[in-house]
Amino acid sequence: MDPATKMDVGSGSESGEENGVVGENGQVESVFFDNAAEDARKEQEHRQGLLDKQREARALVLPTADADVRLELRNRGEPVCLFGEDAHDRRERLRALVLEEKESKPSDEQTEAKEEENKVEPAPEEFFTEGLEELKQARLKILKKSLHKSRDRLVESRKRIRSVEFREEGNEVYASMQNVALVSSQIGDSRPLAACAFSSGAQDPSTIATGSWSGLVKLWDANSGAPPLVLKGHTERISHLAFHPSKQGVIASCSADKTVHLWDTKREERDRVTAIYRDHADRVSGVAFHPDGELLGSSSFDTTWRLYDLETGTCLLLQEGHSKPIYRIAFHPDGSLAASCGLDRAARVWDNRSGRCIMTFTGHVDSVLGADFSPDGYQLATGSNDNSIKIWDLRKRRCFYTIAAHSSCVTSVKYQPGSGHVLLSTSFDKTAKVWSRRGYVLVGVLSNHEEKVRRLYFFLEVARQFALVAAGILNIHI
Repeated sequence: MDPATKMDVGSGSESGEENGVVGENGQVESVFFDNAAEDARKEQEHRQGLLDKQREARALVLPTADADVRLELRNRGEPVCLFGEDAHDRRERLRALVLEEKESKPSDEQTEAKEEENKVEPAPEEFFTEGLEELKQARLKILKKSLHKSRDRLVESRKRIRSVEFREEGNEVYASMQNVALVSSQIGDSRPLAACAFSSGAQDPSTIATGSWSGLVKLWDANSGAPPLVLKGHTERISHLAFHPSKQGVIASCSADKTVHLWDTKREERDRVTAIYRDHADRVSGVAFHPDGELLGSSSFDTTWRLYDLETGTCLLLQEGHSKPIYRIAFHPDGSLAASCGLDRAARVWDNRSGRCIMTFTGHVDSVLGADFSPDGYQLATGSNDNSIKIWDLRKRRCFYTIAAHSSCVTSVKYQPGSGHVLLSTSFDKTAKVWSRRGYVLVGVLSNHEEKVRRLYFFLEVARQFALVAAGILNIHI
């Protein structure tokens, strides 16, 4: 560089500083910088640092109550009050102390770098909670029985595919659904009815159980309309009911009082409550008997579901997995699987033989309020607060059909027991609808209620009776 082309930034100023830089020829050349510009740059950095500190100080979370501020100062060994200091000054002094403590500590990056250097790779460890020996025996029993049941179910399913009689039976059911009429209506309680169930299996199918917000469980004779048998025990509204699949007169009920009651209606009045389970920490929203009849499942708003041994009364399993309250639980016809659904918009399928969650179905845009397995074991139906029903294929692990079912939330879904020709759904739009399994076409609408229809259960053989509950009224359809 020619000496005549030297940069003289401070030209015309007496205060200057000469610094050396390397030129193109590799020799150190002189460049003059103005000290005033350098001072201005430093002043700007200083002010920017003060501004950053003020911004960081304002972002600190400090107590607002003067008593709490004094306590914080005392814990730090500082004077609680200085001469002439008011509450605002005291809080600002605490802010300055907290900021100073924060600056004196090493930064997160430095701490992470140091921890990374000193980090020792831990030995691989599997976390699990050891279960009861009774749970292990129950799972082994479920495994053995489910294998036989699944074999028989598959054999029956293959026969039905080729059976002309089965198809004709389905056509008769679809035709009869179009002519379903209301034959009886009964005031069930002074408070809204929240649950109902037809007795099934070995029990008399003419018995109906209802549960209401008054906490009462009532048993009705659908044929004679005789005065109901009243079961008293719950202190809060009833959430759900279920009849035992094989033992006559045995009913399970759950309530918002966080309990599950097991009833035996064949006993004397004082001995009808055979067991009370109080393990849940919040409202119990659903109950279901295992197909074997030896276990009972319950779902709760405490985000868990439990499995009980009916013979010993022991809680065998506390199952977590949902992030929000669970609304309903259902068991697969083989007993090998369980499904739970809830307010986290998901339905989960659990393997009862291993305790693992093997499928998670997410697709609803709102809470899932009902779930039921098809009798052939291939599908799971879920009803949601988004007014739709989704049919999930358990073999392909995906939703293969969505029904825009109702104009309000779907409160429950239920497959026809046995043959499973139809699927029923109820809704807050005051209707219950019957859907064909062949393409899930609407084949019947029941619209006699004047209030929200909350639950349904049905028994389909010769009489094809339907029971639906709404605000304190029990309707029976044939």
